[in-house]
Amino acid sequence: MEKYNKLIQALSEFESEVWINQYFDLAKKLLTDLDLSNEDPRLGMSLNKDGSMPINIGQRYVLKPFIDEAIGCIVPTAFNVELVGGECNYYFSTKTTNDAKWMLVPFPLGQQLTEIIYKGILSSCQEILNKSKKSSFRKHHSSEIYDFTMLPEVRKDVLKQLKTMLA
Repeated sequence: MEKYNKLIQALSEFESEVWINQYFDLAKKLLTDLDLSNEDPRLGMSLNKDGSMPINIGQRYVLKPFIDEAIGCIVPTAFNVELVGGECNYYFSTKTTNDAKWMLVPFPLGQQLTEIIYKGILSSCQEILNKSKKSSFRKHHSSEIYDFTMLPEVRKDVLKQLKTMLA
């Protein structure tokens, strides 16, 4: 479990184990729907020095948890952010064209992400996958986060360690 210490420390910033599971279940669904394995060079799941844990596909951030029961996510440029109670932080663009946007959206404890938001994320991610061969974020990829996301036994063990640390 020692290799998971940095992850456990990052997870300790979140107020609820239930919310942690809620977010990582969403991440697992996304990675499963996109058929992305731990070895895929287009995937980067980072554990940054500040404790943030963004998921990157190609050259784009696609999903990121925030400690205030919110997530950041990529959606198509035409997506109506205000309609879903979100806030657009910036646009992703090629040299001349905005082709996606990053939004912050509430992800309250016990609630599922709406289907319209999920479809927007999935659509943007599929577009990135069609254009990408690798992620420049791959050099920061953390297999520990991938395992925590995808493998129930790893998640169970890490969350047990987290409880022990917080006790």
